[in-house]
Amino acid sequence: MLGAHNALAYYTNTAVQPAQVTRTIDDKSCLKCHQNVFDDQSMNNHFHFFLAKWQELDSNAATCVSCHQGHSTQEDPQTAYLNQHATQTICNDCHRFAGEGG
Repeated sequence: MLGAHNALAYYTNTAVQPAQVTRTIDDKSCLKCHQNVFDDQSMNNHFHFFLAKWQELDSNAATCVSCHQGHSTQEDPQTAYLNQHATQTICNDCHRFAGEGG
């Protein structure tokens, strides 16, 4: 319901930015609309492809909103609101975890 409300506000130009996030957004919420992120299994998309495995093995693994901060007015919608600074740190965390046998 929250997603439908947000979509309506967006399409009617009544959305307030930045939107106030009142609860944690989990990956299941993101994947309701963005399941196709796993369709591309190329090297350029390897993070999305291996994310579920990292999450399965590490309780401190990243989530969708770790990299994509859709409620930030400082990120570019053309890059799916990718926070470049945070993303580089998360890339390093995942590679470090994988290198330690994850």
